[in-house]
Amino acid sequence: MGFDLYCQLLSDAVKKLRGTAVPRREESPVIDIPVEAYIPDAYVGDSNLKLSLYKKIARLKDEEEIEKMKEELRDRFGELPAQVLNLLDVVALKILALKIGAPRLKSGDGTVRILLPWRDNIPSKALKAAEETEKCTALFKDHELLIKEIDFQKGGINSLKKVMRSIAKHLKD
Repeated sequence: MGFDLYCQLLSDAVKKLRGTAVPRREESPVIDIPVEAYIPDAYVGDSNLKLSLYKKIARLKDEEEIEKMKEELRDRFGELPAQVLNLLDVVALKILALKIGAPRLKSGDGTVRILLPWRDNIPSKALKAAEETEKCTALFKDHELLIKEIDFQKGGINSLKKVMRSIAKHLKD
């Protein structure tokens, strides 16, 4: 457990004992995809600075903030290595997963599984969005949207972001 989490849990416990309301926090979706997503030592060597960057990245709330973060990193440290771009893409996937209410996104065997909440029309809207966006093979099984043929070594993370944006749009309608 990290120090920040410890302090937050301690603060929540004190508020509970005093009878004060403890704010409910959103659970962070689990994103399990085969990409290297971190800040390499060769890009940012100072561990304290790197830690503060990870904290800042973890607090990003939308794709506009992610783009601003990319600009900031580029200005301060130069061109972003693939690992940092992947890290920011994973954060974008988390933000999109929160938007569609998906607690988990997992990849394996050439298939991406997106666990979706069960509400009326979600399966049909999610399937339609996935198939329209990237012309991929998609099916819905056991509350999961299964998307076939996403290759993370060949831009698959961008395809997945497009699919998730489209699902978010279709779920609003």
